[in-house]
Amino acid sequence: MAVVACLMTLAGCNSDEVPPSASPTGTSLSSSSESATPTSTPSRSLTPDQQDLRSAEDAIAEYWWVLDGAASNPNQSLNILATVARSQALAQWQTTLTTDRAQGLTQKGLSTVRDVEASSKDGKTFTVSACLDVSAVDVVDASGKSMVRSDRPALQNYTYMVQKAPEGFFVIQDLLKGQPCAG
Repeated sequence: MAVVACLMTLAGCNSDEVPPSASPTGTSLSSSSESATPTSTPSRSLTPDQQDLRSAEDAIAEYWWVLDGAASNPNQSLNILATVARSQALAQWQTTLTTDRAQGLTQKGLSTVRDVEASSKDGKTFTVSACLDVSAVDVVDASGKSMVRSDRPALQNYTYMVQKAPEGFFVIQDLLKGQPCAG
C-alpha cells in the first residue's frame, strides 16, 4: 500500500487524502539556482526579511535535492534528511523511503523545483509554494520496471511550511496536496 501511496504522489495525485507516508521524489538543485545566476543588472542588498524569504525559498530546492539523492541511492543514510527537514516532513520521508527501499524501489532522473514563492507573518515560519516538475522522474522496481502511472500530471504545485532555526531553514510540513501549476 505504501508503494501505491508513493507512486500516487510521485504521479502528482490531487487526492485530498494523501497518506502521511506518500512521497514525490527528487529535485534538481539547479532549478532553484536561477535566482543565484549572475545577471548583467546591478544587484542590490536584501533586507534581513527579504533574505529570510529567499532562504526559505532556497530551502525547498535543497529539500528536494536531498530527497532526490536519498530516493536515487538506496545505500545513502536516511540521516541526511535531518539536514533539510524536521517534524512531520522528516518523519514522513524517513517512513516513505524506508518502505520504498524495502520494496526495491529506486528513483531514476531528477525533478525540478520552479516558481518558488515564500511568505511569512512572523519571520520564523514561512509558507512556501513551489511547482514541482516530475516529467523526468521514473520510479523503478528491482527488475527495472517503471512503477509510475502513465497518466500522471508532470507539474504540480505544493505548499510547504519552512521554519527558521539557528542552524538554518528546515521544511517542517509537506502535506503533498498538489494542485496544477499556474500556466
